[in-house]
Amino acid sequence: QNMEIAAVNYEARAFGLYNRISVAEGLRRCAHLMLVRGDNGVNGMQRYRLASQGVLRVIMRSLDAVGLPTCWVGRLVEQASFDDFFVQLPDGLASAEAASHWANELRAAVLLETGLRCSVGLARTKLLSMLATKRAKPNGLHCCVGAASEAELLDSARIDRICGAGMVGLRPSVR
Repeated sequence: QNMEIAAVNYEARAFGLYNRISVAEGLRRCAHLMLVRGDNGVNGMQRYRLASQGVLRVIMRSLDAVGLPTCWVGRLVEQASFDDFFVQLPDGLASAEAASHWANELRAAVLLETGLRCSVGLARTKLLSMLATKRAKPNGLHCCVGAASEAELLDSARIDRICGAGMVGLRPSVR
């Protein structure tokens, strides 16, 4: 899309490609790279918006099933982007087992109702849940519970892969 690669599949990631890498750098790292032009038309993003809304509806219905108020107002669900959602689970899902069961049912419902696969990271903070979700990809679940699990997840994280963190000049050497 334009002069940078907007999205990278898992096969291309094996060659060191990532979202927003330049096309020139992408081709240097992977000579047989297949580029697909994005839909930059007036309604090009509408498909993504509709898919995102479908996933959000599934999330909200899954929270209905655990006894939250039927009104969506006041639920602790944050949509960070088209495909990133943060959900503060209710007290009834406080245990790792209950939360994992809910997450697996959610993943199955998203697939059934939208045809989309998704990954879920369970943790006590947004940062940890984002890192746990990255570890769960593609199409998995990673539960990060307890100090040892949190420390291991943070120790293994590359700072240059956390949105907004790190300095561009330090990226090759900073973890």
